Amino acid sequence: MTDKKPQLVNPSIVVPYKRGYGNDAIRGHDATERPWNLQKILAELASSFTNTTLLDIGCGTCARIIPLVENFEKIYAMDPSESMREVALENITKANINNMVVVDGHAGKLPFNDSTFSIVTSMMSFFDEQEMFRVLQPGGYAVIETSGNKDKENIKRLFGKDDQGWRGQRIGFEDNELQQLYHQKFSQYFNDVKIKDGFWKTYYTYEGIIALLTETSTVRNFDMKADSKIIEEVTNKLTTASGIESEQHRILIIARKI
Repeated sequence: MTDKKPQLVNPSIVVPYKRGYGNDAIRGHDATERPWNLQKILAELASSFTNTTLLDIGCGTCARIIPLVENFEKIYAMDPSESMREVALENITKANINNMVVVDGHAGKLPFNDSTFSIVTSMMSFFDEQEMFRVLQPGGYAVIETSGNKDKENIKRLFGKDDQGWRGQRIGFEDNELQQLYHQKFSQYFNDVKIKDGFWKTYYTYEGIIALLTETSTVRNFDMKADSKIIEEVTNKLTTASGIESEQHRILIIARKI
């Protein structure tokens, strides 16, 4: 085993999510209130523009962006996964929305011209700050919600280490290290960068934990058979009357191109 320092994932080599990512059980049940409402933040920022255009990087099922259709003239929902784009199109069609376009593309090389969008967002997906800056109009905003080093830490630590270090995503970063790293990276391009942390408690069903581990990169190289004893330990140690308990840790980044 090793104590190798964790690294941020290069957005150009990300493995796309599969259709199973749309399983609601992955998200669990929030037991405490979230520290911010991302849809409300995006709607408030949109109100300062005319002819507002939004790019959602890693749109997934579009469940989080569909409620915002009335706040934007045009929304581009982008995802590198064909199966996710299919789900997104199904949801958009079902909601009878005509100002959203689903496109193929990945965060490391956005398929758009310079200065195209009023707002670019990435909600728990991969992003490239330089590419976000490039496609934003002057005065535009990049709004990112990403996981912090304490996110689901009690679950991740039970999976221990392999030859690459901690198997749990972002375990190994020190407190505030990610925030400082993001501030440094975004400040290379953006004039105004604000970052804050948020924490809240969530309960999962057994099905939800398995879906989370299978469909996301929460734990590296998760294998249902090989990790069966660890899954049993997670269940035995963390199950409460409300479900399998964990804490979410999110980092909110709002950067403006002035």
